[in-house]
Amino acid sequence: MERSVIDKWANFLYNEKLVPERMDAESIMQLVKLSEEASKIRGPKISMHKHKLESREFLCNLAMDLGIDLLAIKHRITGKRLIGRGLLDAWNLAYQKKYGSVIGTSGRAEDIRRKVVTKLSKEMKEPI
Repeated sequence: MERSVIDKWANFLYNEKLVPERMDAESIMQLVKLSEEASKIRGPKISMHKHKLESREFLCNLAMDLGIDLLAIKHRITGKRLIGRGLLDAWNLAYQKKYGSVIGTSGRAEDIRRKVVTKLSKEMKEPI
């Protein structure tokens, strides 16, 4: 296992908002394990947007296979989810393909911010 490939995955996760300084020790160790396992297979591809999307999908699938819940990684002080929007979208897609449902939805506040209209918001007749 080449150290530089592990570092590349760690940097990839950092750029996806999973910053070690913001999380507890257990979460940091999970990301180290994820980076090590990913580096055994390949390095991240980020040269083009579609390559970055492939790397996100690869990482999400690997995390699920390893039993690492990227959505459960929270800020050690505020308790808010740390995962970035792009990685969250990749997680939702990978989860849906694997398990048939989506669990890590953005939440109502994010829907309002992005002006997303969902079936539920129409039924509740909430203004966006």
